[in-house]
Amino acid sequence: MSVRLAKEGYLPYEANQTGFEYAGFWEETFHEPDPNNPVIFRLHKKTEGVPLLHREDRIEAASGQRLTVPIESQTRLGITLIENGQIREKKWSAQLEMTGGGIQPSTDEFPFEAPEDGYQSVLTIDIQNPKPVNWGGLYQGGLFYFKTSDGRYGRIELKTVSGKNFMRYSFFLNPTPGERNLQHRPKPIGER
Repeated sequence: MSVRLAKEGYLPYEANQTGFEYAGFWEETFHEPDPNNPVIFRLHKKTEGVPLLHREDRIEAASGQRLTVPIESQTRLGITLIENGQIREKKWSAQLEMTGGGIQPSTDEFPFEAPEDGYQSVLTIDIQNPKPVNWGGLYQGGLFYFKTSDGRYGRIELKTVSGKNFMRYSFFLNPTPGERNLQHRPKPIGER
């Protein structure tokens, strides 16, 4: 017998147990009930999503080279790889510079609401930079909130592998100035 937890409109936390296995003691999810140690299930309620502008791409990157990610007409993210050693060297760092806006790191598991303040125009990150709990251990970079020159909010994920000459980015931008909701809801087919 097994028990699985899911609820429409909710997301499970990465560290949260979402089910049990009562029969297979060899299973990773095998559970022995203990009345002195009850299991608590935690779910994150989704907010009402909005259609966000989305862009993702892979760009070539070499140490010392400045890369540019266009966010919107007045806002650009410049990325300069400072160090890009092989994985075993554990030497990787980059400088992020937001022209016409600001950026800040995030460790939020559910990055669906941008903070109002705390944005910087220049940010240096390295291999020790805190990452969200669901971040893949192989990747360098991180998750960041950003704010554009006209007051729009967004989030961007930058991923690369130490020693490799590429970086992937994926960003979501709320098209309404002042709106911090970053929960994406795709437009229905046919809606403009």
